[in-house]
Order: sequence, then C-alpha cells, then structure tokens
Amino acid sequence: MIDVFAPIAAAADLTIPPAHRPPVAVVGAGAIVDVAHLPAYRQAGLEVTGLFDLDAGRAAKVAARHGMPRTYASLEELPADERAAVVDIVVNQQLRFDEGIAATRAMVRAGWIGEPTAMTFTVNICTDWSAWDWLVATDRLEIVYHSIHHLDAIRSILGDPEVVLCTGSRTPGQAAKGETRTISTLVFPGDVRALVHATHENRTGDPKASFRVDGTEGAIKGRPSTGRARRAGAACRDCRRRTSPARRPPRPPRAATLSAGESRRPGSAA
Repeated sequence: MIDVFAPIAAAADLTIPPAHRPPVAVVGAGAIVDVAHLPAYRQAGLEVTGLFDLDAGRAAKVAARHGMPRTYASLEELPADERAAVVDIVVNQQLRFDEGIAATRAMVRAGWIGEPTAMTFTVNICTDWSAWDWLVATDRLEIVYHSIHHLDAIRSILGDPEVVLCTGSRTPGQAAKGETRTISTLVFPGDVRALVHATHENRTGDPKASFRVDGTEGAIKGRPSTGRARRAGAACRDCRRRTSPARRPPRPPRAATLSAGESRRPGSAA
C-alpha cells in the first residue's frame, strides 16, 4: 500500500541534490525573506553568500539574525562576488510549490479521482497587514497579494480558465485601505469550475483554511500553508481590538444557536 504513494511523495519532494546547491546571493530583506526564504535555504543546505536591500539597516539586522557573512552595499557588488553563483530576486512563494498542492496535483494527474470537476479554496483568517506598511496603504490588496497564490495553485492543476469573475470588499473598521475579502469564480471548458473564497477579517478566533478537488471518482481535501500559518483560535491584534467586549455585538439568545435537530423539553431553562 505504501508503494502507491511513492510517486506522489516524489512529486512533492523539495530535496535539492548536493550537486545542485550553488551559493546564493539574495536581493531583498523583507518579511518573506526573513521568515521564509532564508530558513528554507538553510533547511535545504544552501549557502547564502550575502544580502542586499535598499534599506541597509534592515539588511544588516536580517543578515545578523541568520548568521550571514555579509551584506552588499549595492546591486553592483553582487555580480562582483565570485562566490555568488545564483542571485535570488525575492518574490513571494507561489502556492503551486506547496507540498500539499504538489501532492494533490500528482494525484490528479495519476487519475486517482477520475476527471477533475471542481476545485475550491476557503480561507477565513485574520491577517495583520501592519507588518507591511505599504500593504496597509495600497488600493488593491487581497487578490494581488494573497489570493493570487490560490489562483496560481488552481491553474497548476486545472489549467487556464476561460472566464474569471471576482468581487471584493472591505469590512467596517479595518485598518487596510484595500479589499480584505474576495470571492473569485473560475470557469473552465465544459463543466469544470473553481472557487476561491477568502477573508482576512476573522473576528471570532476560529481561523480556517482548506482546499478541495472534486472528481468523477472521488475527492482530495487538504490545508494550504495559509492555514498552517495561523494558530488555531488566534486572532491578530487589529481584529482583537475590534472585537473587545465593548465593541462586540450582543450574543443571540441560546435558543437561536441550537444545532439542527436539537430541541428543548417544555419548561427547560433558556
């Protein structure tokens, strides 16, 4: 039975062979470099020769935090460094390379669920955009800087859609200027469809993130890295502020929150 999963594991394997581990110089010292790129390079056994950022002070702090040997004072210093065989101009990771998505893609291609008919992403989390000042002020937010990864993951499995429909909005009191919740529908040839429903203003402390691919003979379900990055029951500072007891709406009567099929005996306390 384990052998059945061998090709799926191989498709999701991110191991880099020792012969393919050239030293890397990094351009950018933002949050994604600090918490994702540099730890990933270290885990993969790749040497980072140095770091450059327009903010030299931030570059120095990030380099020191990760034990890097140097920072570059200018872009021109990177190609002059003979040790730097590769230059990484940093952008955020595309979700198609997430191990769960890679494994799902391999299962679909292997025919495990027959012909795919639909794919959905449901993300309900609280994102503290204040970690990036420029994101708080941007006019377009959720699609361009978050759901773009879900859309990329869908394309890596289902191909390119014929039509894409999307709507986005803000929520009262949010700090970010741009939209923080969106619904996107992707229409593919025939009857294949995909949906991304994302909100970053979860104010109830129950964050969730999941994806699902349905097929003619089964389904694949999983959690994207977005869900793992949010601690269960946590809410970001901005959402906690807006849901303090003074701001929280009155709780509905308990009878209104009964599960379907639940009933009370006559005369029982509400």
